Amino acid sequence: MKDITFKVEDIDIYKKSALALYNLDENDQSWILDNLSESQSKKLKLLMNELSEIGIEKNDSVISDILKDNSSLTSDDEAPSEYIEITKKLDELTPTEIFSILSDEPPAMVAMVLSVKNWPWSTKYISMLPINISSDIREHMKMYVSTLSSPIKRAIVSYLEQSAFGKIDEVIS
Repeated sequence: MKDITFKVEDIDIYKKSALALYNLDENDQSWILDNLSESQSKKLKLLMNELSEIGIEKNDSVISDILKDNSSLTSDDEAPSEYIEITKKLDELTPTEIFSILSDEPPAMVAMVLSVKNWPWSTKYISMLPINISSDIREHMKMYVSTLSSPIKRAIVSYLEQSAFGKIDEVIS
């Protein structure tokens, strides 16, 4: 991993992303890393390894404090136009389609999807779930709403787009 380089303007976002990922369980980490580009994934793995090597423990209050400062996260106004177009397409999905897409995902992953933005279908979707699952999702969302970084949001949106339109195509064909 010695050939990994960071652009100066990207280092803060990668550090915050690594901190957020580091706090997740290994399955959630793997899911997110698998949905990023190889370059992004390598950079985040390198930073997460450094956190482990220096003895930072998961769920450390210091991590939460650092992640609460979202000043370096990309706002929707600065988001790439492709990202904005994809989220608009995803906005048009029905709660039933989202239910089908997310049916096999654990509550923590559903919470990440719902924390990306204020989806027009999210309230109806959550109301379709058993109360214990929707409560679990809401608990996870409390952390994710303020801590998901732009690269992670883009990975989640990319995953959702692939899942949504792959599943919709399957239903059509």
